[in-house]
Amino acid sequence: MKPQAVRAQVRQACDPCRLRKIKCESLGGPRDVGTHSPCKPCHGGKLECTYLMPVKRRGPPPKRRHILVDSQAKDDRPSVEAEESAVIQRGDDPPVDPRIAYRPIPDYLTPSDTPLFERICSARVFDIIVRDYLDILYPLVPVVHRPTFLNDLRDKRYMHDHTFESFCLAICSLVLGILPRKFDEYRQIDGSLNFPSRRAAAETIHEMIMKSRPVNYFDTLCLDKWAIAYMLAASDVHLGHAARGRMRVAETNSICDELGLQRIGSYAGLDRVESQLRKKAFWLNFTTYSHSRSGEIQWDSLGDRFMFDTVDAELLMPLDVDDEFIFPHEVPAQPPGRTPLVAGFNALTLINNCLVSIIKDPALPLLSCTDANSSHRTALGQCACGRLIQKASISSLVQARLQKTRHVLDHLPPELRLWPSHDQPNAALAVSDPILYAQYESMKANIHVTHLWVQSLLLERFISTTPISQGSDGSDGHVDMSQIWEMREDICRQLLRLLSNISQANLEPNGYILILKTRQVAASLLDRQPEEGENVSRRVTAYIQSFADILARLDHAYQNDTRMTQWEELDEQARESPSSLWSIHS
Repeated sequence: MKPQAVRAQVRQACDPCRLRKIKCESLGGPRDVGTHSPCKPCHGGKLECTYLMPVKRRGPPPKRRHILVDSQAKDDRPSVEAEESAVIQRGDDPPVDPRIAYRPIPDYLTPSDTPLFERICSARVFDIIVRDYLDILYPLVPVVHRPTFLNDLRDKRYMHDHTFESFCLAICSLVLGILPRKFDEYRQIDGSLNFPSRRAAAETIHEMIMKSRPVNYFDTLCLDKWAIAYMLAASDVHLGHAARGRMRVAETNSICDELGLQRIGSYAGLDRVESQLRKKAFWLNFTTYSHSRSGEIQWDSLGDRFMFDTVDAELLMPLDVDDEFIFPHEVPAQPPGRTPLVAGFNALTLINNCLVSIIKDPALPLLSCTDANSSHRTALGQCACGRLIQKASISSLVQARLQKTRHVLDHLPPELRLWPSHDQPNAALAVSDPILYAQYESMKANIHVTHLWVQSLLLERFISTTPISQGSDGSDGHVDMSQIWEMREDICRQLLRLLSNISQANLEPNGYILILKTRQVAASLLDRQPEEGENVSRRVTAYIQSFADILARLDHAYQNDTRMTQWEELDEQARESPSSLWSIHS
């Protein structure tokens, strides 16, 4: 018995043997399997062919083609089948399906007579933002060579260089992210910065930068592309977008590795300006790395340094010379009597090196040697096989770094030291050059807050890795808790004195990171033991009340998270009932 046959409608040219199955409809009548009828036009203008096949087909079900349909109604446009049929009859090439057509190129990539920053603000506001970066943020984020950067702006390099155009936009985002009080000032100038908040303005800038990147953006890397990613990361962190900031930092790490900023051999053939910028970029990247790992358990693991393992750190220190005295082919000496701004930058790198060390220091006990009885010896001695040599304990390593941190600022220039207000060597500078004075003050805050923060972190890590006991003299390997508390209290006392003697206008350039460091140092006071006495409790209460005042004032400028209200509530409860402080954190 012959099986029942079906008819298949197909699209084809003129050859009846080239069949293309579209739709099947059941037909009756016995037919021979494998035969087909001649092709002829159907009522819909299509071609059809009768193809005979068994009713019970074998194999898996046919795959169905899923087509994405846009929001336009099907009845409002001609069918694709009708268009293709008409084209086949005319003999033309089939048209491109509009449902799968490529999206148009964004207008950010098309040539324009106006730069991209004019879509954010006017040229007047942009000039003020750039000037604020050079006057306020440059000492802390030195990603430009000032004379070269000013020449590029004067020559309007952003009109023909998309990378430099994005670089200028990233500077705007950095200023808006770190200096919250400036946003209202910019809007009052001419009203061109028409955004409800600085967060909305920064997000628009980030979107414009990302959309302006061509497909081959990462095929050719340069230092400007690293700086763009770094400034966007800093902006995200100060605006409270921690996850976005981490993704930007990952991009900076990759570009840093590709450019070879950690290898002194990659600097061969570069001019002096480019070499100085790359050295600063390396240390900015290293500072970000060390800060981001400070809260992790394995924050100092020797096996997780990615590109900093083989670094030539001592040779990568930036020249102690201002940008105005660095030329492409020569570097004259710094004029006497003028402390360069890069001196504060170099001091900060030495502090961060105490937290995650990459500069070799023979005084640090990286290795130790034990005898058969596992008793430690001061010298490595003779060990040909190496079985008795092992890594030094983390406790001794942290103790050595803590001792080194206390003396790392011994050679700091006078303009950057902590002095009483009536003995400041740069007090006259506040009248003669207020911009330079403010730059020294903001760097001073960054250096000394970071210095105390690193000491506090190392002290807490030392406590977690060393046995602590009450009243121990250290002979049994234990550390007296009273000595630990004296060190902790001294760090907090110095930090409060520093934050009280520097104006808020000079603290703000350090951004939200300064608030986080202050919080971590203040939180160490909450580890007070009840048996330490009533006098210690009263001092701790006063310290926490002072920290609450400062943190509430600084947090109010950012308003990024709910912890600001927590510190305000803590401040209010401390004034009403000082004894209730410890119940809040119990």
